[in-house]
Amino acid sequence: MKLQQDLNLKSMEEKKEIFMVIKVWMIVYQRVYDDRLLLVDT
Repeated sequence: MKLQQDLNLKSMEEKKEIFMVIKVWMIVYQRVYDDRLLLVDT
């Protein structure tokens, strides 16, 4: 039973990490995209 809990906890941590990476990537992408729009405007 304990092993199952540990596995669940581990997968939760991994999901959190993946979510963080995606979040950061989205922010970076947004910035790059905005910069491109600015470059196009000028």
